[in-house]
Amino acid sequence: MATVAGIGIGLFILAFVWALCIFMCIAFSRAQGNLAYAAVGFILIAIILTLILWFMPRGEPPPEESYIKYDEMYVKRTVLISFVGIGVLLGLAFWLFIHICEEQRTGPLKKMRAF
Repeated sequence: MATVAGIGIGLFILAFVWALCIFMCIAFSRAQGNLAYAAVGFILIAIILTLILWFMPRGEPPPEESYIKYDEMYVKRTVLISFVGIGVLLGLAFWLFIHICEEQRTGPLKKMRAF
C-alpha cells in the first residue's frame, strides 16, 4: 500500500473531497434561487463518500505473526473521535447558520449642521 508520511491514499482523497466541498459551499453561498441549495448537495456527496471510504476494506491483511498485540482502546478512541468530529462540524454549521441569518439594523442618521 502506498503511503506518504504514513498516511494512505484514502486520507488524501478525503482531504481533497472536503476541501473541494468547502470551496463549492463558499462559491455557491451567494447564489440566487435553487442554485443556492447546491451546497447542501455537495455536503451530502462528501458525507456519503466519507462513509464509503471509512467502511471500505483496507486491502490485504498482514501475514500472521507469532505475537500480535491488540490495542483494546482502539474502538473507544475511534468512536470518541468520530463524535467529537461530528460535534465540531455541527457546531460550525450552526454558527454559520446563525451568522448568516443574524439581523443587522442600521441606526438613524443624525442631522449634521455646517459650521
